[in-house]
Formats: sequence, structure tokens, C-alpha cells
Amino acid sequence: MLDDDKTDDILDEAARITSWDRNIDYGHPKDNHACTAELWNAYLARRTAAGSGSIDAEDVCILNILQKVSRHAWRRTRDNRVDIAGWARNGQIVDDAERAAAATCPTAEELASELRRRTGPVASLRAHLRALAHTDIPVRTERLPGEGVGVDPGVETDRISADKPTSTEPLEVRLRKQVEARIARAAHDTHL
Repeated sequence: MLDDDKTDDILDEAARITSWDRNIDYGHPKDNHACTAELWNAYLARRTAAGSGSIDAEDVCILNILQKVSRHAWRRTRDNRVDIAGWARNGQIVDDAERAAAATCPTAEELASELRRRTGPVASLRAHLRALAHTDIPVRTERLPGEGVGVDPGVETDRISADKPTSTEPLEVRLRKQVEARIARAAHDTHL
């Protein structure tokens, strides 16, 4: 249950800040947000033209920088500069984490190579995946720099299931989706 006194205090403070303090710092909200929207639209149009189909974690950092740039255009403050630097640092932290996650996740080519190594030569990856339709494919969750893909004794593994189809998708598509989901989870875990 909400404490009505605290809720009123929050609402009163928000009304005071958005009616007076923030107008001095950032200009009228309509103008401030319109400027921010123009910057965001320009950035997102450029990202879309570059082939990005969705906003990622680094984009969030850049969009927050652009919001601070919009505010800084109205009134230049040290706080804006510090926030811009902070968001830029967050963007670098996100990029570093994504690179680290990508370095520890096997690529599709590495997985295919490991499949071939474990089962010997096969006519094609498709034939090999069909042969494994009722087994699990172990995938290492960690790898040391310069180390090849493989499962060593004592190394923890996750399993990519290649069980019987529950959908009409081809086996290769289902396996690829499972691998991509594992990679996304590893990247997410790295960000925590």
C-alpha cells in the first residue's frame, strides 16, 4: 500500500522540479523533448541505414548522450558534460562485455567443425545433423584464448538439444535458434 504522505511529497517535488528548476536548466519540456526527438531520429535513421534492425544496449547509451546534448544546447553545464562522459563510459563497458561474450561463444563454423571432429567425415552438415536428431550436442560454455573448440574432461558444458521436431522447421534452423539463444543468454549474463 502506498504511503499517501510520501506520494504527495514525490508529486509535489516532481511538480516543482518540472515547473521551475528543469525549465531553467533545459528549457520548456516541449522544446527540450522536440530537440531530443530530432537528434534521436537522426541517429536511428543512420543506424537503420547501416543495417541495424533494433536498438541494442550501446544504442541506449548513445540515445542518453543525445538527450544530454539536447539539454546542453539550451544551457551548458558541468552536469551535462559529466553525464555525457558517464554515458560514453557505459557504452564502452557494454561494448567490452559484448566483445568478451562473443569471444567465448563458439561460432556456427566452430560448432560444425566440432561436429565433424566428433563423428568423422560426413557427406554434409545437413546429413550429420539428421544423424544426431536423437542426441544432444555438447557446447562448451567457456574457452581459453587460442584454444580450439572441444569438450575436455572436467569442463562444464551446456547441451544443445537436437530432439525430435515439435515444429515444421528444419533441424538446422531449430539448432541454430538454440545456439543463438545460448549466445544471447551468455551476453546477457556478462552484462549482469
